[in-house]
Amino acid sequence: MKILRNYILKDFFSAFTFSLLSITMVMVLGNLIKLSDMVIRKGVALNDAVMLFLFFIPYLLGFTIPLSLLLGILLSLGRLIADNEIVAMHVAGISLGRILRIFLILGIIFSMCLFILNDKILPNFHYRYYQRIKNLYRKNLSAIIEPGVFLENFGNYILYVGDVKGNKLKNIFIYQIE
Repeated sequence: MKILRNYILKDFFSAFTFSLLSITMVMVLGNLIKLSDMVIRKGVALNDAVMLFLFFIPYLLGFTIPLSLLLGILLSLGRLIADNEIVAMHVAGISLGRILRIFLILGIIFSMCLFILNDKILPNFHYRYYQRIKNLYRKNLSAIIEPGVFLENFGNYILYVGDVKGNKLKNIFIYQIE
């Protein structure tokens, strides 16, 4: 059973690693476009953008690890079924429950690790991320304000700015919501 367990785990971890890297890279690319826009067009310092990116990575892992776990299990079980290895194991006297127990234990271990990540680690990174954003907005107002776009994250006010030049705003409209 030890050889079988190692074989299944090796197959799972290769599929898990591939899916984790693939999903994370897709999500990272979307955020890199936003960060590069902040650096190139809005004058945000490169080290600030890098720090924002580093604070955002653990947040991404909170989403990509469960997806990768699911894909890793599905891909490894799918390959075992496609290659008729499940049938061979069944003929050898190994029940499907013994095979699935490996994945159940993996799921429990990953669940505990993700609970710790989401409960203890991510709030700290989330706080640091928003503190960095807040400081960034204080230094560079044009990083938050898009010209010609209504901004609704100012409490009971909606803000519209016609033009932004550095830290100078032109054609400002403020609407108070009752």
